[in-house]
Amino acid sequence: MPSGARVEVVRDKVPNKLDLLMMIDNSISMADKQELLADAMQHLVERLVLPRCLGTDGEPTGQQASAAGLCPAGSLPEFFPFADIHAAVITSSLGAHGATERGDVCISVEDDDHARLLGSIRPGLPNWNNKGFLAWDPDQSLTPPGMNVAAEFAAGLSETVEAAGDLGCGYEAPLEAWYRFLVYPEPPAAVVLDPVTNRSAPQGISAEVLAERAAFLRSDSVLAIVMLSDENDCSILDDGYGWLVARSNKMFRSTSQCLSNPNDACCQSCGEAVAKQGCPAIQNDSECAKGKTFGVGEDDLNLRCFEQKRRFGFDLLHPVERYITGLTALEVPRRSDDALVPNPIYASRNGAPPRSPEQVLLLGIVGVPWQDVADAKSLTGAGLKFLGEAGTLSEERWDMILGDPSADPPVRPSDPFMFETPVDRTTVPGLPMTNPVIPTESVVSSSSTNPRANAINGHESANIGERDLQYACTFQLATPITCDAALGGGGACDCFEEDGNFNRSLCQPPGGGPTGITQYFGKAYPGLRELQVLKAVGAHGIVTSACPKISDTSSDSYGYRPAMDALAGRVAKQLGRSCLSQGLELDADGRIACSVVTASTGVCACDPAQGLTPILEAASSELRSALESFGYCGAGLPCADVCMCELKQLEGAELSACQNQDEPPSAPGYCYLSAVPGEDNAGSAAQAADCLGAAPRRIRFSGGAPRESSVALLYCPEP
Repeated sequence: MPSGARVEVVRDKVPNKLDLLMMIDNSISMADKQELLADAMQHLVERLVLPRCLGTDGEPTGQQASAAGLCPAGSLPEFFPFADIHAAVITSSLGAHGATERGDVCISVEDDDHARLLGSIRPGLPNWNNKGFLAWDPDQSLTPPGMNVAAEFAAGLSETVEAAGDLGCGYEAPLEAWYRFLVYPEPPAAVVLDPVTNRSAPQGISAEVLAERAAFLRSDSVLAIVMLSDENDCSILDDGYGWLVARSNKMFRSTSQCLSNPNDACCQSCGEAVAKQGCPAIQNDSECAKGKTFGVGEDDLNLRCFEQKRRFGFDLLHPVERYITGLTALEVPRRSDDALVPNPIYASRNGAPPRSPEQVLLLGIVGVPWQDVADAKSLTGAGLKFLGEAGTLSEERWDMILGDPSADPPVRPSDPFMFETPVDRTTVPGLPMTNPVIPTESVVSSSSTNPRANAINGHESANIGERDLQYACTFQLATPITCDAALGGGGACDCFEEDGNFNRSLCQPPGGGPTGITQYFGKAYPGLRELQVLKAVGAHGIVTSACPKISDTSSDSYGYRPAMDALAGRVAKQLGRSCLSQGLELDADGRIACSVVTASTGVCACDPAQGLTPILEAASSELRSALESFGYCGAGLPCADVCMCELKQLEGAELSACQNQDEPPSAPGYCYLSAVPGEDNAGSAAQAADCLGAAPRRIRFSGGAPRESSVALLYCPEP
């Protein structure tokens, strides 16, 4: 977009409802991360209900808005305070997907939370009206009333976060969990293995999930999903052979083509009877000659979700496109017949208007070095600010942390710490050794006894039996953990005596030395599938790190507080304000030289009876770029398919009525209002003041414009 053009979201009414769903990985080793998220709840609640005040430069003034959304003169609140919040927690545990035999993984009751709200399935947790979620209700308008004390609301959220625990299924499914709760039109009641076909299939429809979704999810709210996981996503298929991941039997090997390029057309399983067309015979393949299945020590259950296509010749995880579509498309496939049906996220609910696309956000707190996704000031300064707070990451950053897994062959991330492998990365041929953001930080051999040999993951771990992956990042724990019998049978620790041969940096004293049974550091593995989704959903996605920078609890940047700031900052960017950020020049008739453009989905009709006319083609590309930048269109809704129309600017008696009367005219259109000293003023001060913030300057709509399914943009072309 040309630097001289001004494009700003304008709203007559700013949403003050929020549906906040937190998806928490509850597999082993997550307790330290859950504690950090629980701590951040107070910080998040304060940001949501008492937003920061911003000066004319757009920077925080150090003051907070009132609960009514008012800031001192000369400043504006970053967004309208939320006066109605539904907040809930689900976990990543979805069971064994049909596996049931003794020795199989994730077959216990604790391994399957069914994507249900913890307030419903963990006894004793605070929740509103037995619906499984907490309700922020400062006006006490609900029946029964919800919470109206911010500290109590934050404490209830913290308690619910920590109730997730870390004894859930080790095949964590963070993507499928939120998809099943929010999107899946027919969430399964169970997944059952058919002994005749040897294939699993979803059975029934979970009435519990549908009921909890119906109570929790509104259509006239902002939807924010917080996804916390320290491992790569393992959203196993519910149908077909997904159950094999959890089966204790050995998996099939892959053909030799898979090892160098899992996207090769001839990559397949050694267990298949016939080679793909045009490919060498399976019986002559050098890998298959070793045996159709892996031998002892070659297929540890802990790595069943790691590079499945390369290792097994097939992929037993849901494609990431499922989650990209689920977050961005207006329609999604129904399980029973594959028919496209309205996406529950975007469907009108309980008579309320449908949610606008830019009002859906996915915050990922995932395995990636914070250095890779923070702004330049954070690298040398005391605080931490994530790049995702301002918008999507650059292509250079995505190449750094994700590469291109869909390329033929796949392209590795340029940051070696994001290369997923059990092997000491200093021994991998052709792998760069330095972090692209901080070239002084390099991968360090697994022989090191210094847990701070580099500032990103300490050093590599020894590869013993290919039982564990290398870390993307590590961080110092506030309180070290002694890994002994007192922890019980859960084994939620990385430094038991039998783990010594791994020489993990987590188990070495901060000052250096040999490993022991005290764990001093936490860790996260590369979260590549989560990152694929966060990249593809564009402005809906916010990338932050599961490895915090700051360990000082008195700092605003402690733990996951910066991640909450990133979420609040993106809410501010994408919701807009009813007050305009800058004044506009007026002509002699009190009209502005800019345009107001509406964008909507569905059949495109710029109906003059609704005050609409087609926009000038010259402005089309700029406006579509702006719409994509704040998430109205993109992955699931191509920006080329968005209908854009110019809304009529009122004139004459209608303009005067819009600018001065309590009731706007019936004619569809808009007028500009301003009572800011030193600017061109228009209309009565009383009408201009009817907006969010202390600067009385706004666009006022009339005659039902813009339509409920539309978002409006103020467009001032380059002079």
